[in-house]
Amino acid sequence: MFTSSIRVKPCGFGLSICQSSKEDDLTIVLGSDKLEFVLSSGKEGHKRRLEKEVRKFYGEIVWQTPTKDRIRVRCIDTNRDLLNWRKDVGEVVKQFFNDIKVQSFRRHPVKENNILERRGNTSLLYKEENGRQVVVGFKTNVNKLCKSIENICEEDVSERRVLKVRRHEAYIVHYSDITDTLQDVNIEVDLQKSELIIRGAPEDNEVAVELLLDQFSIINTFRNLSFSTGRMTLMKVDRVRDRILMKENNLNVYYEVNESSSGLSLTLYTLSEDGKDTFIAFVQTTLVEEEMVYADQHDVNDVAVACERVERHCNGETSIEIRPEYRTIILTAFKTNVQSILTDLSYLLRIESRCEVLVHFKPMTFRFLMEKFDEIKEIVYTHDCEVWERSDLLAFYFKGSEKTIEKVRDEFEVLLSKTVFKNIKFRTRCRNMEEMDKLVDAECGKTGCMFKKDPEKMIETTRNIVVYNGDATTLDVDVIAISSNQRLKMVSGLSKVVLKKGGKQLQEECDAYVKKKGPVDSGDVFICSGGKLQCLAIAHVVTCLENNDVDTTRFEQAVVRCLLRIEFQKFKSVAFPALFTNVFRCTIDTSVKTIVEAIDTYFKDNPSSNIHTVILCDQDRGRTLTFLNTVKRTRWQSKVLLDHNIEKEFTKTYMVNSPGKVFYHCMPITFLCYFLSKEMIKILL
Repeated sequence: MFTSSIRVKPCGFGLSICQSSKEDDLTIVLGSDKLEFVLSSGKEGHKRRLEKEVRKFYGEIVWQTPTKDRIRVRCIDTNRDLLNWRKDVGEVVKQFFNDIKVQSFRRHPVKENNILERRGNTSLLYKEENGRQVVVGFKTNVNKLCKSIENICEEDVSERRVLKVRRHEAYIVHYSDITDTLQDVNIEVDLQKSELIIRGAPEDNEVAVELLLDQFSIINTFRNLSFSTGRMTLMKVDRVRDRILMKENNLNVYYEVNESSSGLSLTLYTLSEDGKDTFIAFVQTTLVEEEMVYADQHDVNDVAVACERVERHCNGETSIEIRPEYRTIILTAFKTNVQSILTDLSYLLRIESRCEVLVHFKPMTFRFLMEKFDEIKEIVYTHDCEVWERSDLLAFYFKGSEKTIEKVRDEFEVLLSKTVFKNIKFRTRCRNMEEMDKLVDAECGKTGCMFKKDPEKMIETTRNIVVYNGDATTLDVDVIAISSNQRLKMVSGLSKVVLKKGGKQLQEECDAYVKKKGPVDSGDVFICSGGKLQCLAIAHVVTCLENNDVDTTRFEQAVVRCLLRIEFQKFKSVAFPALFTNVFRCTIDTSVKTIVEAIDTYFKDNPSSNIHTVILCDQDRGRTLTFLNTVKRTRWQSKVLLDHNIEKEFTKTYMVNSPGKVFYHCMPITFLCYFLSKEMIKILL
């Protein structure tokens, strides 16, 4: 990035062109008098003239009037070479402002402040600054005015003189009152360059220089003044150097700080004869010291607020540095103030600052507290604390003072002592989870207790086991299971009926799978779409033969595998006919017994399965009775039969288009895992 810098210093007013924040811009910094002269030159004045000159080089001026000391030039031609463009624009602006002259007069009472005089092509701006008259305009006009003023007022034009001095001499002039006797000159001190800028008439400037040199000749120098200060560094002293000098400016002293083995070494410059002894006494009482305060138990933001209040209270005589990575505070202050500042800071940290505490709870206790989180917030807010939960840690964050947090924890213990938590499993004759919830809610309303179900540990084995006499293809279930051979040919029995009602796409889907993967293994399951049937899918249970007879063990495993595949694909209801009874030499008793035992085994091993309805169906009444007798001999025989209304609702859900009849409907025992209070357990058990 190209950066150009141009300096023009007529009478101390400078012009610089430097890189702007934008890539294609130049920022032009100039004296406020020159900019004010350009901006106040009227509609057709110098501002328009400068814009016209810059526009020749494809530039546009953005006037920054709030600052009144700079303008910005923007390149409006994106194809221009920015390097050459900056050079050209810089030359134009330099030439324009070089033609403008700023002249200062010591006395010229004939003009008022900030009045622009335009007479033909003459433009001048008159101002008063520091009791002097300042005129700004083009060189020819200013020179003419100067001659007129010399002729009228018979006074010389003031000059600017720069006197290079040593650093300590510049500081003494800056802080002392030796310039008060020089009424006819204006002296400015540049501490960085160690320069004295004298403005006045030539003869007055000579008198001022002689007086200053006489004062510098009597400066007393005292070197290697050592003080044992303990932990003292040059950087810390520099932070409060100005405050010390301002306190002792009546002594007209200046000192330089050097580190030494004893602690601190000073070089003292003073105009006063007794300045040394007075300054030594002052340093010994107000010497800067550094202290470290540990704040590891407090929040960083609260520490920052406390430190800011202390600094503001000390009026800048204290330097406080916060180091968050070490949770410490570095305090730099006068020796006499250190102890009082430490006391104030510790008080603010103890009373107003807040610490953070993480309190862990057991899982059951944490869930109980989450149910009462609104009540917990009210308890916490009454003690002027804040709280928020951390579910991943089973904990609560508390923010407040140590005393208030202790009070909140005591109230938590009182709240938890009134409630006993217990994880129980119990058997209920409720038909479903909704009835269980209603029962518990009713009892809790009477006793004022509270219960919480754990969704992660809750085990619900409520299942609808239905024995149905009718056509399986008319059921509105998710999956219908059928027996099939290894090549998935649907040529006989229920498979043929399913193919006829479901459409040819069922067989095409099976053939495509066999062509791609090969024949299905014996005892495996393949699930295809439901075609035109009301069901969503068809489960092909492949024959389980051994020596031309059905292997009951593999048969049972195939049914369990079928249920697992159905659950994996998120189906919730399935219909099982009597599999392998028409073609594969399997008796009705063997088939029904194997299917029922497989269903029982599956639900024992998978109590949280998503499958909630299993329909055992057949069109033959005799086979349906076999299903019924087999189901009644299982572990489900003690279950509750559905009443007429529930049976009617179930028929409406699954058998709206089926002419069959429900022979039997049972529900297995429901095991629920509830978290209950001690009083609630006694009621339910």
